[in-house]
Amino acid sequence: MTESSSDIGLPLSMLGCICCPVCRKELTLSNVNMNQRYIFNGDLVCRCGYHAHIADGILETPNRNMSEYDKPDLVRELYKDLPPELISLFQRSYNWMTEKIAACGAVRQDTA
Repeated sequence: MTESSSDIGLPLSMLGCICCPVCRKELTLSNVNMNQRYIFNGDLVCRCGYHAHIADGILETPNRNMSEYDKPDLVRELYKDLPPELISLFQRSYNWMTEKIAACGAVRQDTA
């Protein structure tokens, strides 16, 4: 399979960061569609019965929130009345997570 810019999925380097959220054991990967760098589709299963799925490069877990309130806040209604200190905390948290993910090699550094 040739890689193009649209062939971006779950990086293989992230597999070491993923474990079962129930028992903390490693997951077994099956029914995989992948290339040398990314997993596009597949199933993740644990001996304890937990399962997740990778579809179009996105890790889908069974705890999906289906609430009518679970939607993008396009007009910033959720954040507009929060104190500036809390907004700063959110930004620092985001920056920290981005650094940690980049350290795992999961963030693509090249833009070409």
